[in-house]
Amino acid sequence: NGCGAMHKYLALEEQYPQYAGACVWDYVDQALWVTAPNGKKRLAYGGDFGDFPHDGNFCVDGLCYPDRTPHTGLKEAKQVYRPIRIENIGNGEFKFKNILKFADASDLFNCRFEITDFRGIVANGSVDFELLADSECIVKIADAMDTFENETYIRFVFTAKADTLYWKKGFEVCFDQLLLGGNKPEFVPCTDG
Repeated sequence: NGCGAMHKYLALEEQYPQYAGACVWDYVDQALWVTAPNGKKRLAYGGDFGDFPHDGNFCVDGLCYPDRTPHTGLKEAKQVYRPIRIENIGNGEFKFKNILKFADASDLFNCRFEITDFRGIVANGSVDFELLADSECIVKIADAMDTFENETYIRFVFTAKADTLYWKKGFEVCFDQLLLGGNKPEFVPCTDG
């Protein structure tokens, strides 16, 4: 659940339909607030109660802290499980893939794009798309057809069209960010002295 390399499990699932992976076993860290001998409150787990044998910190590997504050792993899980995947196929064209098996993504989500470089947002707009369940479509973004000298990215953001049991209207459900072009800054290693 530390979510390290979670995307690799999803890639295996896409490659092998019978594979099951990228599961979340512990949503929340399993720890209890206790008062330490010095009077300060702290979280206790695995062996902190004099229990033996125990699993050590194995029960503190969820996607949220015990108070339900999200770990960064929850953001990674959200990104890995995103319902729409985007591929840059060149010349300002992008392939949108809906991995939802029973829902039309264009009924659920609005889409906008932002093109950014070192200066910040250099272009943005809304995206019209038709994306039936378990399908793909091609979207053309005129602003992405340029040749970019600087390291430049396009970010597609999908927000909820309406309130549901899962999110409020306008909630950012997912995004995809892709390199459009340009030169990445040159890596200069640190030297002693």
